[in-house]
Amino acid sequence: MADLVIAELAGGLWSPLGHTLFNADVARELRPNALLLVVSDRLGAIHDAVSAVIAASSRGVSISAIAMSAPAEIDSSTGSNGQEIAALTGVPVVFEAPRTDFAQLGKCADVRRFVAQYAGQARDGGGKGLLHPILG
Repeated sequence: MADLVIAELAGGLWSPLGHTLFNADVARELRPNALLLVVSDRLGAIHDAVSAVIAASSRGVSISAIAMSAPAEIDSSTGSNGQEIAALTGVPVVFEAPRTDFAQLGKCADVRRFVAQYAGQARDGGGKGLLHPILG
């Protein structure tokens, strides 16, 4: 049995899987130890993150943490969105992920620390793992 299972949902929380079923519904039913919301660190990030946290709550889904993902193109807001998002949502922004492929992302120290934290919680609490929906 694995200490941790990481599942990445296709698209964001509100990507439809049918006419009335969304990824948020899947996240609710899976009841993970943690739900990580990944937001592109660009203009519009604050809106995207706040909207996702509020909308997720309306479906009985709690966002545990937010990660900022480096955008394809840096803009004037890049690097400054995380603190504002944490203040507005009450959800911690736990790391900033570089723009890279998945294999390289696993080598990022901040990502490894975060995963290790939730692996320990899953192991100790008999949890189901970590879900990772992506916005933007």
